Formats: sequence, C-alpha cells, structure tokens
Amino acid sequence: MRSMMLYLMVMLCLVCCRSVLAQVPQAPLTIESPFLRVLVNNGASANEELGRFAIATTGGDPEQLRGQNKPLISGGKKLWSSYTTLQLDTVNYLVGGPSKNRAGKGLPTGVTLTGPAVTGNQIDYREKIGDVEVSQQLSLLRGAYTRMLDTVGITYTLTNRGTVNHDVGMRVMLNVVCGDNNSALMLLHTNALTAPIMLPDADNTIPDTWQAQDSLINPSVIFTGILRDNAATPPDQMIFADWGTLADDSWLPALNPKQAFMRKGEKVSDPAMAMYWKPVTLAPGKTITIVSYGALGYSTLKHGQLKLELSPLPEKITYQYANILPVTFTWGVQNVGGFDAHNLAMKLTVPEGLDVVEGSSPVAMTMQQLKPDEMLQGNWSLVPNGKAGEGLVHM
Repeated sequence: MRSMMLYLMVMLCLVCCRSVLAQVPQAPLTIESPFLRVLVNNGASANEELGRFAIATTGGDPEQLRGQNKPLISGGKKLWSSYTTLQLDTVNYLVGGPSKNRAGKGLPTGVTLTGPAVTGNQIDYREKIGDVEVSQQLSLLRGAYTRMLDTVGITYTLTNRGTVNHDVGMRVMLNVVCGDNNSALMLLHTNALTAPIMLPDADNTIPDTWQAQDSLINPSVIFTGILRDNAATPPDQMIFADWGTLADDSWLPALNPKQAFMRKGEKVSDPAMAMYWKPVTLAPGKTITIVSYGALGYSTLKHGQLKLELSPLPEKITYQYANILPVTFTWGVQNVGGFDAHNLAMKLTVPEGLDVVEGSSPVAMTMQQLKPDEMLQGNWSLVPNGKAGEGLVHM
C-alpha cells in the first residue's frame, strides 16, 4: 500500500512538474547586426502570441551612443503588443498564436505549420488559416543608401490552398516605442502629428516613408518606415492613432481627433500605427506577397565608406630576356566610415600576360571585420609570362 501511495505521489509530482515546465515561455528568437535586432515570439505551451515580433537597436546610430540597445517597435516584455490581422472573407483572424492580452484578444487563429525558425539573417513562420497559407518573414537587409544591415524586411506571403476563391486582406499594427520615450513623436513629411489620422485623406496620400523619434530637438533613436521602393508593396491605407484604439479593434477603428494620442480614459500618450492592404480576390493556387520595411534612422546620414589606396605603377616597363624582374606595388584598404565593416571581399584580376609572384598577398581575400579607421595592407608582385606582348617592350 505504501509502495502504491509513494508511486502515485511520484507520478503526481512528475505531472505537476511537466505542467509547470510546459507553461514556461520560450525565449524569443533573434537575429541581429551591429545596428538592429529583430525578435520573434517563440511561444509557450499554448502557443500564446506565437510569431509576434519586435525591433530594437543594438549599436544603433554610431553618432548617438544614447541610442544603443533601445526598442523601436515594441512587442511588450513578452512580445504581444504589436500584431498582424488577416481578413479572410470578411472575418478577422490573428496571425500567430492566440492572445489572452489586450492586443488581438479573442480573435480566432489558424494552425501552425512550421517555425518560427532562424535561417541566416531571417526568421520564418508559417501557418494555415482556413484555406489560406500565411508565411511571415522578418529579415535583416542592407539599407538602400547606407549599404549596411540597418533595415528590416517585413514580408507576408498568402497562398490559396483551397479549391474556391477567397477574399484576403492584411493589417500590420506596430506599437512604436523609440528608446525610453513611450510617447514617441510620429512624423509625416517631417511634420510631427498631434492627432490621429487616416491616410489617404483630403490633404495627404500614402507617403514614401514615415518616421518616429524620441525627441524633436535632439533625437537619439529614430525609426523610419519605408513604404515605397523597388520591392515594397505600398499599403492602401494607414492609421496613426493611440495604441489602445488600434489594439482593441482588429481592423478599422473609429478615430477621435480630440483624443490625440491618449489612450481612452487615460492621460498617457501612446502612439502606434497600422498599415492596411485591402481585401483582394485570391484564386485557388494563387499567391500574393506583401512587403514593407523598417529602418534605423540617423540624425546625420552617413554612407558606409572604404578607401582603397595603391602605390603608383610605372607607365611603361622595359624588360630584357636575361633580366626579367617582378614589379611590386603596395595596396591598402581603410575603413573611413563611422562604424564596423563586415564580410569585405577584394580580388585582383591580372591581364593574360602577367602572373602574380608566389609570396604576394592572395589575389582574392575576405576580411571578416574592419573597425573604423583600421587599415589592412599588403603587396602584389607581377611578372610577365610571355603569353601576351601588348604593352610590353622586348629588347
């Protein structure tokens, strides 16, 4: 009897321990560069808020040390306050796992197929809502102007796996938090917004970019939303409003201009924004892709810069058959930008009539990292091989 009771107690303890362990949230999946970090919720036992994402700085703007390791797009401490809605045949679904929190609470969800999973510089998550397969991809990309990994691609791919047409639309709601300022300034055409707005309206169309920053006078944390470039899919509508209004309504909420960016019933300014792609008909087997970008903003924009220096070569070299000596020149690569350069590649291509002398620097090389003002140097020695005579004077 004692043995049976002891056995039951041990089993009960194991069941309780498993239950407790099952409820422990998994750490978010992350990808990062010297500038930005992307976090995606890895869920818990019930997949709560699975797939929701946030964006933060790592090094941020090299000119603004106060902007390091600060949130840009918040997901809350457990990554729940920003969320994406799929409208399928007029019904709103929550993309990702179910939510017990205010943002997206009570919305129906789909079935997880794969992920989230990290592959290189991206995090993928895939699920199925009704007949529609939804793929979410967050990726770190090089900025169009800086050429550094300071941009995040937000991509949704929708595929109709069923046998009938479906109308599908999307909303991406972002809880904007710039650094320590939860009341971030929202800017449109460089003008700070003071009241909620839906675009397009009588005065504004959908812009190329929008911006948020922690201070109007001396910003240290700046986020830029990029809506138009070669690959972006400009939204059909946009809303800038307080977070509570956008959190509580999963599609198009009513806006109260007198409320400014204050949450209803509170005295806290808490701006957020949402992008809308209106429903379109998706035929069986067809796919649509929606792309938007978020980038680190700079108080003073600097391009990544490398300087290559070569010692001068003589315009013409005269060789004698018995005295063919190599000609040597020195090369140097210096990082003259304001931040670390990574994964550099350099290659020397020589014409047919020349060979690189053994012992020279490699003709093709990669450098994992080059810090600001750091320089790498080397030498290449070239010697004629007799395979081509153009440009050479034989005596």
